[in-house]
Amino acid sequence: MVSVIDYATLFTAFATLFVVIDPIGLAPIFVALTQGMAPQKRKAIALRACVIAFVILSLFGLLGDSVLGFAGISMPSSKASKATEAIERIKSYDFFVNQFLPNVQLKDLIAANDWQQNSNSIIYNNNIYNIKDNTWTREASFPKTSMPSNQEAYEVYKEILSISEDKKTSFVTISITHVSPFIAKDWVDIIITNINAHMREIDISIAENSIVFLKETLITTSLSDIRRAMAQLLQDQIQVLMLAEASQDYIFKRIVSPIAPEKKSAPSRALICILGTLIGFMISVLLSLYLHYSKKNKY
Repeated sequence: MVSVIDYATLFTAFATLFVVIDPIGLAPIFVALTQGMAPQKRKAIALRACVIAFVILSLFGLLGDSVLGFAGISMPSSKASKATEAIERIKSYDFFVNQFLPNVQLKDLIAANDWQQNSNSIIYNNNIYNIKDNTWTREASFPKTSMPSNQEAYEVYKEILSISEDKKTSFVTISITHVSPFIAKDWVDIIITNINAHMREIDISIAENSIVFLKETLITTSLSDIRRAMAQLLQDQIQVLMLAEASQDYIFKRIVSPIAPEKKSAPSRALICILGTLIGFMISVLLSLYLHYSKKNKY
């Protein structure tokens, strides 16, 4: 069963090919070029032209992306690739420095050691940060300083950030690992809010520049085919601008809002107990065997 979206795509592809090939405009040109030829030769030329056009269209339909990629030409990105681009931007150093780091406390990222649930307060590592004096106390050798650099903070950011995309549903899951569940929740909110705003600003800027260029081109050109193509491109850019201005959740829409979990995600106490018991048992067996054979060798 073909969905409505498939019909719309097929219709758009057909209309695009019809305009590009322009059989109505080519008919009088073909008649003028083959004037005086025998009817059979005309048919042969027309058939050959159709076969060549079909082969070229088929090759580009199957290998078009590879051919354009080899030539250094990229096709316009789809909504799915927008999400992929957003994921890569979230992981990038530029996003961390410009969009994430200005909205968080560096001490919470680097020096947080534990979290007190009753008072909802962070316990900091005194060897890294002195909360009483609000000073960095870690010992560091050149080129590092007592205060961590952006690059050091970025390495920690990459470790605590988890982001994945379900290829079947295209749903994206973002999570932050931190000793405080409330800070983790706030940081996920910051990431989602800022990546939506950042991507929206980029697309608005591109759309506005494209609209200015297309309007100037429409004024300077008199060819009807080019004007029609420019008008369609202008309409597409206006639609992009409208969607970007109207939607705050431009790329990622929250299906499940970030929450502060009541239970710790790590470390698992049960797993620690099991591993501790197994390791203790193995050490006891090895120690018993060692003592047994050492006494036996003495006698």
